[in-house]
Amino acid sequence: MQHSSPEGHFLNRLVFSKRVDGIIANNSVLTEELCEELNRLEFPYISIGEIMTPGSWVDFDNEAGGSMLTSHLIKQGYSKIAFIGGQQQEKIYTHRLSGYLQALQLADLADQQQWIINCKADEHESYLAALELLQSEDRPDSVVCMNSYVAFGVLQAAKSLDIHVPSQLGIAAFDEYPLSRYTTPPLTSLNIDTFQLGVSSGELLMQRIRNNNIPSRHLLLEPELIPRESTMRSQFPAGT
Repeated sequence: MQHSSPEGHFLNRLVFSKRVDGIIANNSVLTEELCEELNRLEFPYISIGEIMTPGSWVDFDNEAGGSMLTSHLIKQGYSKIAFIGGQQQEKIYTHRLSGYLQALQLADLADQQQWIINCKADEHESYLAALELLQSEDRPDSVVCMNSYVAFGVLQAAKSLDIHVPSQLGIAAFDEYPLSRYTTPPLTSLNIDTFQLGVSSGELLMQRIRNNNIPSRHLLLEPELIPRESTMRSQFPAGT
């Protein structure tokens, strides 16, 4: 590994200098090359987020999250459920979509490929995607959103088309951040407890520092569903 590369600077500053006994880092920082070098050096590290190289990581169960949101919508009486946001090459998207598809299958609901929309997971791109989808001849009655920014875009599209949420469109999102409880209406979402993520990562790192020969561990934490008005169709019958 070149010492002038970002990975080389990382190793020089923290590992070779022996300033720290171990590292907890996001998987966006822990590149495949860097993980391989840390493994070669037998230096203890934990990734926050799944990594493909051998090593320990902690993440939230995104597949379970996709299933939880979709199942909640089904229980609220929605049956034409779309999925908006994310790119096919993103592992987090793959897991979340998989959970969504599993819940549809368990409920004997056919997945409609035209309701699975790949786009940048931000407010602007999701607004444009939702605007087109909600004006289609066979439009969905609810949406699972890749994150709360996507949900904001979908909310704005519904508002501009005079589609009532939740009686005509249910909206559920994967995370609380930053303002899910303060939108109009408040968003049903998943609470991803970053404090617990940090605690679990710290515990795994301490175990590895004490004994770096223990097998790598992969820990999935279950998110918490927080139902709010954006999916409470039973309280707002269709047409209200």
